[in-house]
Amino acid sequence: MVANPGAAGENAAVEIAGTIALVTGASSGIGASTARALAAAGARVALVARRADRLDALAAEIADGRAASFVCDVRDPRQIEATVAAIGARLGPVDILVNNAGVGRYLGFLESGPEDVATIFETNLYAALHFSRAALPGMLARRRGHVVNVASIAGRIGSRNHTIYCAAKFALAGFSESLALELDGSGVGVTLVNPGIVDTAFFDHGSFAAFPASARARAIPPERVAAALVRAVRRDLPEVTVPAIYTLGTLFKAAAPRIFSRVMRRFA
Repeated sequence: MVANPGAAGENAAVEIAGTIALVTGASSGIGASTARALAAAGARVALVARRADRLDALAAEIADGRAASFVCDVRDPRQIEATVAAIGARLGPVDILVNNAGVGRYLGFLESGPEDVATIFETNLYAALHFSRAALPGMLARRRGHVVNVASIAGRIGSRNHTIYCAAKFALAGFSESLALELDGSGVGVTLVNPGIVDTAFFDHGSFAAFPASARARAIPPERVAAALVRAVRRDLPEVTVPAIYTLGTLFKAAAPRIFSRVMRRFA
């Protein structure tokens, strides 16, 4: 079962085996890789996304019946509430919530229409808020659990042509930091995960045709993010950045913001 640090606030080992884990955006990319990694660590995983065929295929792939599919449009709060209830009835109450569902657009601010804004905020931010609101009361009542919010390095450092995406991910990072303070001593942990560029279907949207090939070449496999995520949960870490070298960028930004801004304008 999940065992988090108590009022002392010191990091303690979190046991994943025997838990019920809910992973959003589980049909591909980081979500699918995270589901596999959590199942391998001994969790039973609720796979949540819109594409039933992909969820069913992943559930069949994961050994020993350790995964089950739950079709849900994460942009619909009513579907979220019903899905969390269905998971509880079928598998048991959620111990680990991984808010991973995300989409992006490679568009400037003035090129981003109302539908682009709604899609990005509802998928990347509001879904995490709604799933957390649905799962947290049970975790708090049991005094154990863990919430993982998959943001992005773009939630710590602004990026050209990702204005709306960065706004949503910055908000998700702020939510994670504040929630961790609110839950201190409750037995429920919070981890923020900041991936860099990851080789997933995120880039399938037509707007990414203009995304620099040199940046895309630096993409890491989603399995690397999933492994870091599971390690962070086990260690009850408040935040992890993958690859870790990107942490230097956030430190540089804080220490020398004027110089950092010049570097970003030239190279980002």
